[in-house]
Amino acid sequence: MIYELKAKLRSGDEAERLLAVVYGPEVKENKLISLHPVEFGKLYEAAGESSIINLSIEGESKPREVLIKAVDYTPVRDIVRHVDFYQIKAGQKLEVEVELNYVGESSAVKDLGGILVTNMDHLKIRCLAKDMISELNVSLDALKALNDRIAVKDLAIPAGIEVLSNLDDVVAIVAAPEEEKAEEAVATTAAEGEATPAEGAAAPAAGESAKAAEPKKGK
Repeated sequence: MIYELKAKLRSGDEAERLLAVVYGPEVKENKLISLHPVEFGKLYEAAGESSIINLSIEGESKPREVLIKAVDYTPVRDIVRHVDFYQIKAGQKLEVEVELNYVGESSAVKDLGGILVTNMDHLKIRCLAKDMISELNVSLDALKALNDRIAVKDLAIPAGIEVLSNLDDVVAIVAAPEEEKAEEAVATTAAEGEATPAEGAAAPAAGESAKAAEPKKGK
């Protein structure tokens, strides 16, 4: 998906606007611009840093294809104060990290009590701007038995996208339930506690156990 954003050239009076810069291999001189902070905030939440943006700068006849390269925040209030845009060169392949979106339901988790472990949140890819994606779905439906796993090589990768992450890396796995192991550990700990005298308690003297076991004689 391609997003749209409007900008103005800096005029020296940007008290209520967000400062930004556009640079790239085809930009002879960095373009100093300003943005409406609310508009940018909404776009950034939706697009992130791996989506193409058509940046329309006031006074220019056509928009520039850019990516958000860096966002700088104020140290105290955590408010965006500056944005770097990277202008894409025609025909250039881009390296970005796309978010992994886990969808579906694992029957091994639902029916067998397995524990879903996800090892990756993003996937590193390379592609042309026209093939760019912002997220990739990972279907958990394939995880049907305990210890089933999904590796990078098992993902459904759209055409035109080259995966840079290790193909054998495990994305998600269903681990065996830990309840039995936890119960065994508790039982073992309890047994050890009964067999070990309390700290500071004196060990019974020789013969005391035997005396305690002898029945009392009647009068």
